[in-house]
Amino acid sequence: MKLPPVFVFELVENQGLANIALIRPRVIAPDNNLRPGGIVSGIAGLLTLGQENRNLISENRQVINNNTTAIGQNRTSISTNAKGVADNKTAIGRNSGRIDTNAKGVADNRAAIGRNSGRIYTNAKGVADNRAAIRQNSAAISALGQRVDGLQGQINSARKEARAGAANAAALSGLRYDNRPGKVSIATGVGGFKGSTALAAGIGYTSKNENARYNVSVAYNEAGTSWNAGASFTLN
Repeated sequence: MKLPPVFVFELVENQGLANIALIRPRVIAPDNNLRPGGIVSGIAGLLTLGQENRNLISENRQVINNNTTAIGQNRTSISTNAKGVADNKTAIGRNSGRIDTNAKGVADNRAAIGRNSGRIYTNAKGVADNRAAIRQNSAAISALGQRVDGLQGQINSARKEARAGAANAAALSGLRYDNRPGKVSIATGVGGFKGSTALAAGIGYTSKNENARYNVSVAYNEAGTSWNAGASFTLN
């Protein structure tokens, strides 16, 4: 008695798709050279194979259910990704417009910078010229200041001498001599003017006939010495 071939199914892991398994059939060829005792053994083997097939079918059903769930999840992910791609396209479109606007702004700024560079160069030259003129003016002002200082010194010296002269004159004007005939007299005096003080002294003589009078005087202060001499005559 010959036994027919037996088909069984086995679970094969798929290396390409995540969470997906494949089922492929496998043929088991029985040994047809069995004797009656071997037939019983072969039938028992077929029953065992049948049980194995049922177990594989149950496992395959579970795998199919798992694959169905995974496919549903993948479909949701694909839908989400499609929405994300659409949103990205919209954002890219907006950014393209902004990039064009920014590019125009950059070009305008570059042109403005070019114009400002020329103005800055012109201003730098003007600043250099002004700096040179300021240096010249500073030298001139310094020289003028020295001249003013010298002039002020001269003014102060002249003021001192003038005040001293006025003080000397005041001192000399205070001298008085004896006008009696044949008398020699000595006179002293002191005078001052705006903080300057002078001392004066003099000598005078009157002739015996009173027709001639002579005098010499001198005045001194911190600015210098003044003197005078005089003579007077009576004619009738």
